[in-house]
Amino acid sequence: MYKLELKSYAKINLTLDVLGKEADNNFDFKMIMQKVDFADDIVIRKMKASGIKLNTNLPWVPTDNKNLVYKVVEKIKKEYNIEDGIFIDINKKIPVAAGLGGGSTNAATAILGMNELFDLKLSEEELIKLGKQFDSDIPYCIMDGTCLVEGNGDKITPLKDIPSCFVVLCKPDVIVSTKEVHKNFDPAHIKVHPKTDEMIEAINEGDLKKIGSLLCNTMEGYTQSMCHEIKEIKEDMINGGALGASMSGSGATVFGLFDNYEKAQKVKDYLKYNKYIRETFLVKTL
Repeated sequence: MYKLELKSYAKINLTLDVLGKEADNNFDFKMIMQKVDFADDIVIRKMKASGIKLNTNLPWVPTDNKNLVYKVVEKIKKEYNIEDGIFIDINKKIPVAAGLGGGSTNAATAILGMNELFDLKLSEEELIKLGKQFDSDIPYCIMDGTCLVEGNGDKITPLKDIPSCFVVLCKPDVIVSTKEVHKNFDPAHIKVHPKTDEMIEAINEGDLKKIGSLLCNTMEGYTQSMCHEIKEIKEDMINGGALGASMSGSGATVFGLFDNYEKAQKVKDYLKYNKYIRETFLVKTL
């Protein structure tokens, strides 16, 4: 095999709870994560020249060892004595620094791609262990569908898929640094925690309305203090017929779940063309 063309899917957080914080600014999470049909395109191929060459369509995305994809490929090359050069091309569509796991899912896709391209025969457990060394979201991004994710991202329990629905994603024109949020966020200030067990019950029942009503992210208040548009976007989504709306990850992307395409399209267009929020998308759950 010479080349792979892969999709690298974004994620949203149906719930995100922080149970504690460690000295190194890592969190003890309990969250339910969901992939959506919104992806970057990644091509990985062997090349005669040694080393790693990374290319992206966005000039501000690093293409050296500051990039997670570069880091994981470099690690795999070294650990498994791969002499071939590697060329990776990433066509970015997922907004950067948005809480949608763009960098993490790219790295996870690179891990899966390297495993296939070089027939490394790594198990799912080995792939997750490898990804965990670089980022807490990578282990989930290696998986598919709806999952309960606990600890520092390494304990993953697959759940029943939620009913297929439409998702409006809306990222305000602000950059939120996950590293800075993790540094400054204090779990002691959390006022409302997600009802994670009730959410799992709603997922098992296939009750999309209940799922929408239970969306909750404990980091939302902190990020909202830096990006006041979050509250307004949520209100616009709910007023437009969303079953529920919440922030994904550390933000600042807000998502709304819809069981009606026309309502979702109308809200997406309103946010994009009336509120002038350029990075607004209409996708579906996977």
